[in-house]
Amino acid sequence: MQRMTEAHLPQELLVEILKRLPAKSLLRFRSVSKSWRSTISSPEFITLHRNHNINNTRVLVSYYPSELRALLHYDNDAFELDTKIEFPFERLSRYYRIVGSCNGLICVGCNLVSCASDLFLWNPSIRRILTLPTPGITFKSHGAYMLALGFGFDSKRRDYKVVRIVYLQGRNGFNKVPPEVELYELSTGTWRGISIVAPPYEMCDYSLQANMNGAVHWIAYSPTKINGLRSLIVAFDLSDDVFKEMRLPKTLSHEYPADLSIAACGELLSLFHYNLSSPVRCCGVWVMEKYGMDNSWTKLFNIELLQGVSAVLGSRKNGELLVVTSDNKLVSYDPDDEQVKDLGIRKSTTSLNVNTYTGSLILLDRTYGVLSYSSVPDLNLWSIELFFSP
Repeated sequence: MQRMTEAHLPQELLVEILKRLPAKSLLRFRSVSKSWRSTISSPEFITLHRNHNINNTRVLVSYYPSELRALLHYDNDAFELDTKIEFPFERLSRYYRIVGSCNGLICVGCNLVSCASDLFLWNPSIRRILTLPTPGITFKSHGAYMLALGFGFDSKRRDYKVVRIVYLQGRNGFNKVPPEVELYELSTGTWRGISIVAPPYEMCDYSLQANMNGAVHWIAYSPTKINGLRSLIVAFDLSDDVFKEMRLPKTLSHEYPADLSIAACGELLSLFHYNLSSPVRCCGVWVMEKYGMDNSWTKLFNIELLQGVSAVLGSRKNGELLVVTSDNKLVSYDPDDEQVKDLGIRKSTTSLNVNTYTGSLILLDRTYGVLSYSSVPDLNLWSIELFFSP
């Protein structure tokens, strides 16, 4: 097979063919020959494959905390189910949640205070998982603390990073601000502290995060401002390792942060305001038309459903929004004709989140610390259902 391939397929043509194949197939094709294994496992090919498939995204719907299921759908009219994969984490499975998804790599964390330092990078397409080392600040070393997490890609260094924003408890029982900040880099495999002072606000990790323009964004608030609370957006730039602040529309800057959420909808940073004063909970949708320009916030429309709106989780390729109704259904909302499509998914008693997902080979070129499912001991296997976007 190797001699025939080398005789009839130039390396350039072989790479052009292989980069178009799904990660699951490429994992098997590494057994064809030593040269195929070397090509497919090389960092250069992994990057080439990622870039070619970057728009072949799926919709990853995950549940937390009673069971961590994820549904990966084709982002088509039928929102079709594709396949099931295992969720390979040892203990406390019901408290693990997905922090973020980027280029086929999923960051998974634990929300239990005593285990909040447990973090993993997981590539389900190639069945590989990396357990991150213990960070410097843990429950054992510093006692109870509050935590916000972010995950994304540093395009300048072509590196994946996890940021931990840790609010230690002061003597009066309140969180200390500014917080301590730790950064994990996949390239080094280590945590390091960030010397730059973080903004003196508390990030709302229970709200949705937005990963776009090379930064992770959170809704944040300061309890010391006028009228008790002042909400804003805090972003962490993954390339320059600095924090940035963005103001909300003036009419929303004093809203309680639990009534606000953000998401990346297409190429725009989007803001959702849940109006509890209306008879049926509705949601105002805003977009920042020019990224980083506070004066470019524009309100587009209100989402008003007979069932009420519990949360807006993100957008689809066709411009529709994924909305959780007050009766716990996930629906697709078309803002042009205000039509609602029931996707057949219910929230039950758990929280529900949505991320985009693209199959990739990331982690395949690494050996130290990266385990396949078969080599991870004492697994509790949880079902994950995948739905693909054409």
